[in-house]
Amino acid sequence: MDQEARLVHDIYAAALDERPWQDVVDQSVKLFDATGAFMFTVFVPEEQSGCAVFRGLPDADVVQFLKEAAEVDVWYHTLVRRYRSLPTGFTYRTSDLISEGDLRRTRFFADYLHPSGIGQCLGTVVGDGSSEDSPLTPFSLFRPFGAAPFTKADESRLKRLQSHLTRAMAVRQRLQTAGLGMAALAMERVSVAVVVLSRDRRVLLANPAAEDVFSRSPHTFVRNGFLCASEPVQTAAIAKALEACGSYQFDSKFSLSIRLGGPPGGGVVIRLVPPPAATPKGSRAAAIGFIAVEGRPAHDLQTVMTTLYKLSPAEAALVKALSEGLTPEAFGDQRGVALSTVKTQLQSVFSKTGTRRQSDLMRLAYSIAQ
Repeated sequence: MDQEARLVHDIYAAALDERPWQDVVDQSVKLFDATGAFMFTVFVPEEQSGCAVFRGLPDADVVQFLKEAAEVDVWYHTLVRRYRSLPTGFTYRTSDLISEGDLRRTRFFADYLHPSGIGQCLGTVVGDGSSEDSPLTPFSLFRPFGAAPFTKADESRLKRLQSHLTRAMAVRQRLQTAGLGMAALAMERVSVAVVVLSRDRRVLLANPAAEDVFSRSPHTFVRNGFLCASEPVQTAAIAKALEACGSYQFDSKFSLSIRLGGPPGGGVVIRLVPPPAATPKGSRAAAIGFIAVEGRPAHDLQTVMTTLYKLSPAEAALVKALSEGLTPEAFGDQRGVALSTVKTQLQSVFSKTGTRRQSDLMRLAYSIAQ
């Protein structure tokens, strides 16, 4: 097995490790005859699932660089200015971006490159697999000034490795989702597009159906990990709705159903509801969002309630009946069960969905079904 094939094997094995990508970065340095390497997630710190793995760089310099990378990194500035979008798989050589003389005149060179012996970089953008708009994660290999330049062959090799690394990150993300518990697994499996959002609009979790809706839309609804509408007023409405969901305060003056954008009759709409106790990342979750495309059939309310909220068939049927206008008494008569039994089922539904009263439960049901 040659070095590249072994590294590909180890990339997938690393998805199971506690600190998964350190060995991959170390091996890549050797494979490319580099003096150092750095893989980090721009704007997302490690404690919020960001990545910061490096070799051949001083720890203190890395810590400081992560705080101001967006301000001082002239390679990054040049890439954004020249290409605007840096999608997953984008690969580059910094020798093509800026001359050595211009680079030496920057604070980036004085504070970071020169102390670390860095003169050139070969980089690629990897992603964590959670969405089409994953937070930018560059993987950069370094050599000093005067060393042999990175070649087109090196660039092609890194691009091949990038595809494997991105897939391995997706595998790890799925495994971490499975570790969050049955509620997260339910989100993964349900065909309805569902996201879990924090109070500040960060997408904590998006199931495959939601990722598919986002990827098919011509609009970018997730930027740097945050949910955004195409119009600022709608983005502000998301923030206000999240605040209401997080505090369980329902204000009739505004809707928890928000249009993210898209053409008339075919736009993307999100309907927010308070998170139940079993929500993945529950301590940070402010709302669950059900995503729908205008003009498509409504979601199957009973299936969603049963899958996501673990309602029994009888409890899901009760919710559906109430949403259609039946009273608890009428539902009991229809099913031939005592009103006390229906009330017990209703209390169980409140507990499982995180709602407190029938009106809140109906808002939840309408958000899913409409």
